[in-house]
Amino acid sequence: MKIKLELSEWFYNMGLVGFNRILKKAEEDDLIKLNDYNYNSEENFLEFENTLLENFHEYYFNYFFNRYDVHERTSKQLHQWFIISKKEEKFESALKVIKDTIKKINDKIKKYDEEAFMKSDEIYKTLSKVKKYDNLNEVEKCIEDFLNVLSKENINKKLTLNMFKFILSSSFFGQVSFLNVVSTNKSLQEQKDIMFKDYIKPILEEINLNENIQGNAEEVFLNIKEALKTVLSKDIEKVYKTIEKNFIKKKKNADEIRNFIDGNEYHTCSLCCNNKSFGGTYAEGSFTPLAVSADNSKNMFWEFNTEYPICNLCKLVLFCTPAGCIDIYKNYMGKDVDIENKHYFAFVNMDTNFDELCKYNNNLEGKKDKENPYKEFIIDIVEELQQKSAWQLQNILFVEFNADYSSKKSKMNYFNMPKYVALYFAKSSKSISAVKDELFKSELIDNILSGKDIKFIIDKKLRDCIKKNNNYAYDCFNGVIIRNTLSNFRGGYENMEGKTVENKNEQDAKRLYVIYARGQELNEYFKESNAENKISSIAYRLLNSAKANNKNEFMDTLIRVHISAQKEIPAIFFGSSNLVVV
Repeated sequence: MKIKLELSEWFYNMGLVGFNRILKKAEEDDLIKLNDYNYNSEENFLEFENTLLENFHEYYFNYFFNRYDVHERTSKQLHQWFIISKKEEKFESALKVIKDTIKKINDKIKKYDEEAFMKSDEIYKTLSKVKKYDNLNEVEKCIEDFLNVLSKENINKKLTLNMFKFILSSSFFGQVSFLNVVSTNKSLQEQKDIMFKDYIKPILEEINLNENIQGNAEEVFLNIKEALKTVLSKDIEKVYKTIEKNFIKKKKNADEIRNFIDGNEYHTCSLCCNNKSFGGTYAEGSFTPLAVSADNSKNMFWEFNTEYPICNLCKLVLFCTPAGCIDIYKNYMGKDVDIENKHYFAFVNMDTNFDELCKYNNNLEGKKDKENPYKEFIIDIVEELQQKSAWQLQNILFVEFNADYSSKKSKMNYFNMPKYVALYFAKSSKSISAVKDELFKSELIDNILSGKDIKFIIDKKLRDCIKKNNNYAYDCFNGVIIRNTLSNFRGGYENMEGKTVENKNEQDAKRLYVIYARGQELNEYFKESNAENKISSIAYRLLNSAKANNKNEFMDTLIRVHISAQKEIPAIFFGSSNLVVV
């Protein structure tokens, strides 16, 4: 029997992309040949033989073992910090991170393999004795020796299993199936079997049910009795027993049984609107980021009806959502925000066919390790879609979320890319590339995509530069260029007075540089006049008036500064009403 999965809402599509990734990875690892199951992706759906699902639990674990491989991730992390440690001025701080990383993993190894722990602990003790930059070679040796211990299959598998179970449990599903803490001490195969029982077996049983009720009454009755002799999942067993009690014992015909299954006795799935739900309902464990504790929120439902039926197939699709998104880290949030709250998951949804949707999300996945995955992805996708239609540009939906099951909190960010933003990234992204501070750059891009005015983070960055007496604030100048360029694209300067928006952007950039250069001249004047202490107070006064949109006070301060420095005020300050500066 063929199974068909159609594109729908973004979170369902994320599950379909994840389902596809899991299978593609299994094929890549020679675990399966998809052509053997007539696996096919058409315009807006996936189609395949139901026998493909029989070992899907194996493919599921295989995917996440590869994605969250602890040895691979730790190797990458330690080698990156070792490269940093080669700079003598950063040796001490980098060495501390390397030591802390090894110690943290050692504490976990101790639980699973005492012999391996003794080796890794000895390595940590050797590393702890390293204090000087001259011992750099010893640090490298300790890293390699530790990674050799970590590469042992039983250790790496156990650590990786616990890692991806923690991520799936805390951010996606809570304590369901093998993610429940009671399964922690079970073997890997036992945990795979639990997933099969909870997510795969009910689908296969439902397919068997539909096959068993085909044919004449005698054939159907025999099929039902044979099925009841096997071990069935709770909901499907209940259906079979209802048929036995109400139809077989009362010697009703097969058509009545089929009408019973297809009728109103069982709800249609609320997600796919196709299959029947034999007791399953959307709950916290289905997809935590968009879940509601129904029993505690009955007043939010029409007539207090908290039922939201879903079929077993859709339940499996939602269980694949973690594979459909990528991990991103918002490091610009600062040191006071812990790593869990910086860890987001991202997905791109588009009104397109399934193959294209997978292609774009694979593109984003391939850029997750870049300095800013959104920027890299957007430039690629906009350059391609720009040749097709503005409508497609405006139908790109970016979704990112950070959910925590234990605290019942979910932070969701949705943003479409307006045409003016798409044009900016396609035609003027060099200005964002010119920003050197990676954290500031990430925050700029987040704000642009969220439709926020970036003047607030430019103001924050400027104040930070003043506070730290950082004379290099060129990133803020680039931020102003970006804001002005976005304003021009949004304002639609195309074909006005014979100018293109590119002409306007180039002209404005030159004018803004004149203003920036004059600021540097004034800075030098006060330094040479031994009045450097006045610079910060003047800068704060200008920033405060700009933030309050007090143009009179801003210009008054500007004029006084120029008079004090005995410099002529450039005409550009009096003719920049169309120039977005603050």
